[in-house]
Amino acid sequence: ASIVTYYTGSKMIAKSTEEIATTTMEKTQSNKELNELMLLNIIEDTLQVASSEPIKKYSNVTSYAELNENYANVSQAISALNSITDIVTKNDSVYSVAFYIDEADYIISTNKGIVKLANFEDMTWLEEALDSIHGAEGIWYPRVLGTPTVAEVESGNDMGEEINVLSYVYRLSRLATSTRGILVINVYESSINNYINSSIGTDTSHGYLIDQNGRIISHEDKELLYTVVPEESRSKLMGNQGTYQSIEDGETYINTYLKSDFYNWIYISKYSLNNLMESTNHLRQTFILFTVIIIIVGSVLTIVFATLFSKPMRMLVKDLKKKDGLVLDKKGNELLFIRNAFNQIQVQQEEFHKIIKAHENETKKLILHNLIS
Repeated sequence: ASIVTYYTGSKMIAKSTEEIATTTMEKTQSNKELNELMLLNIIEDTLQVASSEPIKKYSNVTSYAELNENYANVSQAISALNSITDIVTKNDSVYSVAFYIDEADYIISTNKGIVKLANFEDMTWLEEALDSIHGAEGIWYPRVLGTPTVAEVESGNDMGEEINVLSYVYRLSRLATSTRGILVINVYESSINNYINSSIGTDTSHGYLIDQNGRIISHEDKELLYTVVPEESRSKLMGNQGTYQSIEDGETYINTYLKSDFYNWIYISKYSLNNLMESTNHLRQTFILFTVIIIIVGSVLTIVFATLFSKPMRMLVKDLKKKDGLVLDKKGNELLFIRNAFNQIQVQQEEFHKIIKAHENETKKLILHNLIS
């Protein structure tokens, strides 16, 4: 039993690395699907809002002063605000949505309302994001979003509380509307991080997300956000998916990466190999303990049944020894003694049957003789 236990335990350790690689890849795939499903829902809601009447038929009023000149202009701006608010209402991961009309000096946003562009956040980042748009698709742009109030901006505090976001920038299609403008949907980076770590759940293991340029766009360590992964690590990301090991601060990690067609992002999950092996070792120890318990219980049951069986057997041997006409070797073991005894009894029974048969024949002859005479 101990040999079987050792062999089985060794097999468990040998297979653990393969099983860990398979399990971590499955978790990474699951997290990827959850995250992209959430983002695709946001994109779908954005396209619906972009084709809605308040946005599609928004007149190209570019002056804040002109916007406030008549009720019709104010009313259409409020309708546009209500329309983009639907995106925030439907998606808990969305912090805010903004609607910007080309060359306008104001902006419509869910977190600040209809305000002058000068009293809104710094929009210089938008030019770089727009330069990255190719075709009809939007672009995801990671950034730090300042959240100052209008009063704070006017007083010179143009940042306020900072929030890490992934902004979806979508330019309205000229084929669908005459409105020239942009929709910006700000998604909490923390929400994305929760999705890509939803099935990991340990302090020493985590997942993170990088774009096609190697820039980290979501990570639990916020100091690493927007930094570029070292070329040494990026060179290991060969093929569409795979695993590789790394050592940091004396601890070994197994890294699983999975490339996505969704904007060519790469999902990377980093697991502490020591923690993963602890689970395997615990399973092995549990198996060994279970085997030992089985051996002990089996031994006890063997003794109990042997005792229950040997007691009547000893009584039988005792009775056989008292029986006359048996020639037995009393020095052998009890089973051999019983077998020899029953063999002799069987022989005696056969001889007894022969004697009875002979007597029956003699009796028949006697009866026949008496009848004749």
